[in-house]
Amino acid sequence: MLRHDESELAQTEPIPQKSLNANERSARVDNVSLGDTREFCVLDDINSNSSCTTVVGEAALIMSNLIVYTDPSCPLEDNEVENYQELDDLSEMLKTMTGGWSDIDNNGKFIILPTCVVNGLGALSQGFVTGFFYARDLYCNTENSNCGEVLYVNIPDPDADYGSAAISHEFWRENFQKIVAQHELQHLISYNRHVLENESQSEDSFFNESISHLVEDLTLDGRDSVSAENPSRGARYLGAISTTSLFSGTNIAQRGGGYLFLRYLYEQANLGNIPGATDGRDLISKLIDSDEHGVDNIESVTGVNIDDLLGRFFLTLAVSNRELTDSDLFNFVGFDLYRERFSNNRGNHIVTGK
Repeated sequence: MLRHDESELAQTEPIPQKSLNANERSARVDNVSLGDTREFCVLDDINSNSSCTTVVGEAALIMSNLIVYTDPSCPLEDNEVENYQELDDLSEMLKTMTGGWSDIDNNGKFIILPTCVVNGLGALSQGFVTGFFYARDLYCNTENSNCGEVLYVNIPDPDADYGSAAISHEFWRENFQKIVAQHELQHLISYNRHVLENESQSEDSFFNESISHLVEDLTLDGRDSVSAENPSRGARYLGAISTTSLFSGTNIAQRGGGYLFLRYLYEQANLGNIPGATDGRDLISKLIDSDEHGVDNIESVTGVNIDDLLGRFFLTLAVSNRELTDSDLFNFVGFDLYRERFSNNRGNHIVTGK
């Protein structure tokens, strides 16, 4: 629903203007202090734009690029709030790579709101929701807009008091905390670059989610990594590859396939095998800061026909890491698809990060 809503807003709403002038901006930034409160209308029904819960967030962390507001009804532990400090440098890196997020509220920052309302979204839909970006927040005159750049993320829930699944503090910190915010930040940046800056359509849902999963792998030191949750998605795809269609949906298996496809292109760009990109991060940058979307975006950025790219990708899935070929066109570099590998806490195995 969220990606569909983004597409509809891009087609029907005028491009939003910054809501504050320079003097108001300075005053607003200066007046945000630790402990300050602010009301947020938080979506509480994944299938409705009109249903929200009011959360009175409390400013718990203020950094150069982000502000963390916590939900007093389900607060984080102090060390968990502090962990978001690392995301400030990572968001600076993404801003430099892509051109960055919008600044509708003129404060130069985006907001992270960890709240149990997000956990409840999963319970209502009989699924599992870890976070979301809500494009209507950038359109101040639309219903339930929070008029600013806000990322909503779930919280630890050891006893499943708020959602459909128990989430220990340790598991949340390792598998969700920074990774989910990183994922949702890509959605925020993608919408800004595609729609607000390049005045085009939002990225197709499948590629939007796949790029976000790839961005989860990025680290400050430039080394290729594998985020904690991507292995289970990839394993789901590999286990259902004959019945899973790429480019046509966003279920877990399709997300896994999309992630593996873009991870393959990312590695190929690093190896110099993608004509349109100097390296993997240049590939990501161009995919996000684009006026194209979907397959057209992939072909435009890579300079390669999609059929050729898919042919290489599927052949790589069949032969990679099996000592069948030495060609770097047909082997993953950052992980081994077929060696006995690590557990990602979901009982599935596919990759070992390097």
